[in-house]
Amino acid sequence: MESVPTLVMAMVLCVLPMALVLALIFKKRKEQRQNSIAPFKDLSRRPAGETLRIKLQDLDDNITDEIIGLVLPPIMTALVIFCIHPKDILTLIILILISASASAFFGVRLFKLIQKRANYQLGYDGERFVGEELSRLIQLGFEIYHDVPFEGFNIDHVLVGPRGVFIVETKTRRKPVNEAGKKEFKVQFDGKALQWPWGADGYQCDQPTPG
Repeated sequence: MESVPTLVMAMVLCVLPMALVLALIFKKRKEQRQNSIAPFKDLSRRPAGETLRIKLQDLDDNITDEIIGLVLPPIMTALVIFCIHPKDILTLIILILISASASAFFGVRLFKLIQKRANYQLGYDGERFVGEELSRLIQLGFEIYHDVPFEGFNIDHVLVGPRGVFIVETKTRRKPVNEAGKKEFKVQFDGKALQWPWGADGYQCDQPTPG
């Protein structure tokens, strides 16, 4: 019968190629991003939601990293248990706790990233939808610019037309429903503020004073 060190070494040799391949892929991808740029300049007119699209792309990379971190510890722990066959319950408990702690750590990080990505996706879809609706104003003589970048912030939509320059900021909310499935997202404008089912929201709009 093979000794425990021999089994552990065999386990490491089985897992090592996969780890090396993953490390090489991430290393090459990072080098490619650092050492090369796209063969064209930035678009003179950015599409709607471009800033959020870039953030979504970065989040997808981070989510992939966290998934790998979530999957590898339980696999490694299972292989260790299979190879060494711990006789005492204390060793088994320690190994399981290590695996559970790693899973909890990466699981929480993954959940936060997925939740963050869902919010960014909602905002991205909202900006794209609003951009499509605003495109109807082109026939009225408007020039439309989306996702106009500034230092530290961006403006979602800028409209330049015969009647002046207008700025449109897009905020997208999910549509809530109650436990009975009844809609709770109807909104009314009372002349001063948006009235949602849960109360007023948004900026107050002062009524013009008579001249």
